[in-house]
Amino acid sequence: VLRREPLVALVDDFVDEAECAALRAHVDGRLKRARTGAKTAGDEGELDSYRRALSATIEVDPYDGDDAATRVSERVFALAREVAGLRAWLPGQEALSVIEYGANDEYRPHCDGNCAGGPYERGQRAATAIAFCETAARGGATAFTRGGLVITPRPRQLLLFAYKHANGSMDDGHTEHSGCPVDEGRKWIVTQWLREDVSLEKPWYSFDNW
Repeated sequence: VLRREPLVALVDDFVDEAECAALRAHVDGRLKRARTGAKTAGDEGELDSYRRALSATIEVDPYDGDDAATRVSERVFALAREVAGLRAWLPGQEALSVIEYGANDEYRPHCDGNCAGGPYERGQRAATAIAFCETAARGGATAFTRGGLVITPRPRQLLLFAYKHANGSMDDGHTEHSGCPVDEGRKWIVTQWLREDVSLEKPWYSFDNW
């Protein structure tokens, strides 16, 4: 645990090479220029110069325990319940997002969910988990731009950070973060966004306050 409130935690060896290989196979030939701002299931969002990378999504079947994507996601949610105290389970959640950063690619400072304070609204994003299958030879750190943390990950680590506080309020800016430019090599990550109060009957995209 690197910070308690809002939570930032780093876990060694969260994913193994076989799982990373299986996740790569899921998106083989599907990586495209990353987009932001998807608001419905199937919406690809918009191209944004703020984010330079390739990406693709993996729709996770919560009941397919033989699939690497399901196993990794289930572990993410179990960790978030234990460490961050979130009431969040896999069914109804957003797809896994696979992102590849090459030379000079970056994601400039942004918030994954509400980081302007105020109460948590049902169905909002509450936390982010990033599994690092491959890390850059130089550059590519994750910097919490207003929180005073810079994390240079190692392969197979998982970064978990929450923007919902234990008292139900939202972070007021400390979880703003950036994917620093890759100076050499490649960064290959898998991101899971976590929401409370979603289910198969009430999936993430059914909430207006995305």
